[in-house]
Amino acid sequence: MSTHTIVVGMPVAVAILNLATSILVAVSSVLTRSQKTFQLVLIWLLPLLGAIGIGLFISVQGNLRPLRTNKVGAKDLDAYAANLPGTTQSQI
Repeated sequence: MSTHTIVVGMPVAVAILNLATSILVAVSSVLTRSQKTFQLVLIWLLPLLGAIGIGLFISVQGNLRPLRTNKVGAKDLDAYAANLPGTTQSQI
């Protein structure tokens, strides 16, 4: 492998990683707009570390869905919890 291949290949690989991670952040339903902005800035200011760190964070958070808080009361949350699969009334 020549030095030219490494010098050209590494920045291209990092740019592709940053772009892929930026897309993951942009389409995330878990993050707020300000969180997305901060993470996108971090990805591009710290190219390799930012992309890897934020990418791992997004992959871990991927199963979470934001809780819609429309003035939900405790009774509403209990009713929601009662309808979860495998939940009994004694666990609430």
